Amino acid sequence: MITPAHRMSAVGPHLFARLNQRKAELRAAGLDVIALDMGSPDLPPSPHIVEALVRCAHRSDRYGYGEFTGSSAVRQAFARFYQHRFGVSVNPESEVLLLLGSKEGIYHLSFAFLDPGDVALVPDPGYPTYAAAARLAGAAVHAMPLARVGESDSWLPDLERIPGDVLARAKLLWLNYPNNPTASVASLAFFEQAVEFCRRHGILLVHDNAYSETGYDGYRAPSVLQVPGAQEVAVEFFSLSKAYNMAGMRVGALVGNAEVVKTVAALKSNVDTGAFAAIEEAAIAALVGDQSWLQERQVIYRQRRDLCLAALRALGCEVASPQATIYLWARLPPGATDSATWCMDTLEATGVSLTPGTAFGQNGEGYFRLALTAPLERLRVAMDRLVAYGQQTDWIANSCVIAG
Repeated sequence: MITPAHRMSAVGPHLFARLNQRKAELRAAGLDVIALDMGSPDLPPSPHIVEALVRCAHRSDRYGYGEFTGSSAVRQAFARFYQHRFGVSVNPESEVLLLLGSKEGIYHLSFAFLDPGDVALVPDPGYPTYAAAARLAGAAVHAMPLARVGESDSWLPDLERIPGDVLARAKLLWLNYPNNPTASVASLAFFEQAVEFCRRHGILLVHDNAYSETGYDGYRAPSVLQVPGAQEVAVEFFSLSKAYNMAGMRVGALVGNAEVVKTVAALKSNVDTGAFAAIEEAAIAALVGDQSWLQERQVIYRQRRDLCLAALRALGCEVASPQATIYLWARLPPGATDSATWCMDTLEATGVSLTPGTAFGQNGEGYFRLALTAPLERLRVAMDRLVAYGQQTDWIANSCVIAG
């Protein structure tokens, strides 16, 4: 019998792989499924981005292997973006590494810096890839509970409550703001505290900046690299998937500390090659081209957000109005206690697929995540189904309360 490597016991099939299988079965049985689970943008990139992609794809000389670290042109585009958007200066030659999407970069960085016995500090609830990558690398995971801070809607870890024996072994600290799944934001002051904490304890701070360009009503998310001296202890992932509706193109970058970038680049050069030239050209067009279309995109997301907020609150779900991301993070309706069971029952009964909070960690129990990734009319159908289902199952509609 051929057996897999022991490391595979640390992970199982991704939640969305299992969920997609069940959705396919229900569709085959005739159910109209509306998927509001996976955060995959349904809107296309701006036409000027697509035009850059197509223009390059028509060139017969652009089909060779790309540079391992990305072309000089695309790395310069990321550097220009960071200067213009965040006021952060990075050296495109030594402090920017092109990635085939941030997800691969998370794994590369974890394998490059974590040994057995090391600890990765991971938010809970949080993006599951942080923990999965650490475990595959043979390291331990310490879950940092996120909790609502004061009267704000920010779900933040209390870094000072991490036990000393854990800190002695900690190698990486993962942060992600605007946050998936809670849709909360963090201030530059919090980033300053995190940078000082990591400097004090000799920990690499890794910020997953996937949602900085998805702000509502004028909100502009900061970069951790804006903190003075941050590049001494920090790197940041920037992805074009949510920022520019380019999820399927798989393109992003690791930005910051030169030694960290160099180390990840060395590992990456042994694993894959560079991105397709046409995707690099699309990335350049996105980063340094017209940005005004993003405001129009956010108007669409805001309409979706407000429609879903009203429906969820009518069900008695406590849910905050987010300043950024493409998600709503809501408490289960009154009477429901198991997020996985409730989401599956809801899918079977209504065809509306939502993500249970426990998909993001134990601290997500009692919540679910809704992705604003369907047209307004489909969202309206989905919300009508949820309201009707709530009436049938005697959920009690409460007054609007902010989730906490």
